[in-house]
Amino acid sequence: MPLFTSISECQRSPEGACTFHKKTAINRLVFLLIGTELFFTSIFAMAGPFVAVFVAKGISGGTITVVGIASMVFLITKSTLQIPFSRFVDKTSSENRIVGILSGGYAVIALCPLVLAFSTLPWHVFLANFFCGLGNALSYPSWNALFTHHIDKQQAAFEWSIYNTIIGFGVAGTTALGGFLIDRAGFQTVFLWVGMIILLSSFLPLAFYRRFGNSHKNI
Repeated sequence: MPLFTSISECQRSPEGACTFHKKTAINRLVFLLIGTELFFTSIFAMAGPFVAVFVAKGISGGTITVVGIASMVFLITKSTLQIPFSRFVDKTSSENRIVGILSGGYAVIALCPLVLAFSTLPWHVFLANFFCGLGNALSYPSWNALFTHHIDKQQAAFEWSIYNTIIGFGVAGTTALGGFLIDRAGFQTVFLWVGMIILLSSFLPLAFYRRFGNSHKNI
């Protein structure tokens, strides 16, 4: 039995009235892409929302200005690099290569919390945010390209909503968990955990694609 179903198409009478609805299950690869993004986004959420507090408490000379510059470094890096990366993804005929770029992006993102774990000066925080921007510039275009290619066109809004809803719940839970762990174990320990989990798991998109990429089955 399909795990998720929704309206996919509607035959209409000559008068334009809808006569019946056919329901379609979510493509397995779409479901795995959602699950992969849920995992990495949720793990990162254990550290990301608390960087500003870490800068104020654990960085020599840490100020609101430092937080603002760090955010600027992330946004400029991501916004500048994702355009040429996305052009490369569009020109790439091999989906396997695109998934490899996605895995590489997650690996680079892992460097952000790992650098933060040993940061003591503002420029360390800037470097961490550069890696975060670079990783996102790699992972966003590649993930979006795969999702757009495999999404069920007749229920695109539904599947995007499934993605956003699941990510929202996942991030909500791990953000609360991250605050709890930081209170008890400290910033450095949690940043190390987050970075190592993401780095060691960055191969998962490639492994999933090699296992399920050619099946395109529904679940």
